[in-house]
Amino acid sequence: MRSILTFAIALGFVSTDSTPSVAQALDNFSFQGSLSDSLGAPWDTVVTITSRLFADKTLLHQQTHNNVNVVNGVFNLIITNTDTVAFDREIKIGIRVGNNVEMTPRTPILMAPYAQSLIGFRVYPSNSG
Repeated sequence: MRSILTFAIALGFVSTDSTPSVAQALDNFSFQGSLSDSLGAPWDTVVTITSRLFADKTLLHQQTHNNVNVVNGVFNLIITNTDTVAFDREIKIGIRVGNNVEMTPRTPILMAPYAQSLIGFRVYPSNSG
């Protein structure tokens, strides 16, 4: 049976640097998707997922996520170490489950509306401990 992947992206950029700065590097983000079989039945299993970030057809970043729990079809990933990826153009994510081919179409990585409203603002570290 051919598997089907449907995406539900939940992006939340997370800084891994605890050093205060004017603008901390945002090099991690979360990704959520769902897996089902060709009849639409959700998966309940553990899989290996490879995530790949692209600008046009150029591969920018690849990460393998081992032992990913899929519960009632839903899986969650943390895409890490993306500090070398410039998110100043359209970036798409490709997902491959196990040794299968990458699912299509690739999904655009979009900015959350709240984060988009903060473009141009400076971030200052809190003085409270």
